[in-house]
Amino acid sequence: MTDPKPSEIAAAELNSEVDSPNTARIGVIQRITWRFIRSGFPRVAVSFLSGVAFVLVEVAKKTKSTGLVLSTFGSYFGFLVGLGAILILVNSITVGLLVYYLQALKADYNYYYDRYRAAIADLRHFLDSLHDGGIISRAYDIPYREIESLMQDKYLSLNWHSAALSFVDSIYEELRKKLRKREEFEWAYGNITTRLAVAEEAVNGIGLNLIQRIVLRTWLNPVTKSLWTLAMVILMTLVAIIHFSGFIIIILNGLAIGVGCMTLLLLIEAGLNAIQETRGFFDTRTDTEHDDSRKVSARQAG
Repeated sequence: MTDPKPSEIAAAELNSEVDSPNTARIGVIQRITWRFIRSGFPRVAVSFLSGVAFVLVEVAKKTKSTGLVLSTFGSYFGFLVGLGAILILVNSITVGLLVYYLQALKADYNYYYDRYRAAIADLRHFLDSLHDGGIISRAYDIPYREIESLMQDKYLSLNWHSAALSFVDSIYEELRKKLRKREEFEWAYGNITTRLAVAEEAVNGIGLNLIQRIVLRTWLNPVTKSLWTLAMVILMTLVAIIHFSGFIIIILNGLAIGVGCMTLLLLIEAGLNAIQETRGFFDTRTDTEHDDSRKVSARQAG
């Protein structure tokens, strides 16, 4: 029984993550809720309508500005300071997590890129040794350079398989012709495929890294939204400083309710992002599924 290739293990783990019960357990209602909270327009619309509804109700009741909860500048300013503190807290947490994930993704990308480059260089060294021993000709040079040129390709993970298959086909035929003994052929071909397997594992890591960069946008959205909301709080404070009397107080109270709803939804979004990102770390079933996938891939390879 032979050990499974790293690429086979990586593919099995990726499939287990896609088809895992964790994904299936997310119901339709939860998906709709998450989509609503993370979407910009519905959230702004709900916050805006809540503020407008408050203003219309108070106007219909003919409520005087002195009858509002935030009827004085001190109470109104204190409320805005509280909202601003919450927004700054949410923003600092999300920015910290964003910087952490960016650094982790950059470190992972550099690791897999260096591993790919080392594997390709090792493959070149082995091919040159076969050529120096008179086993193969320089015909491998062209398909090898296609693999080597992928280091400059930003779509390395997408173009890897076509280039690798072309190289394997060419080197396989030449080894078959030159090495009559089965042991010699298996030794040479096995060394080549082992180095390609290491390179393929690095390519898979780079592909997953690019996918994780796309997913990282879920952390960028709360940062942008919290900054815009904080700018709205500052604008409301300036308006209140300039003119805080009469009907303007009712309008400012409606804006405060709208911004409060926006802040609440931002907190919920940050919490949902944290739950989604940490689910795999605290779910013991994930490790069990990965272990099962490794056993299945090992049996298939054997």
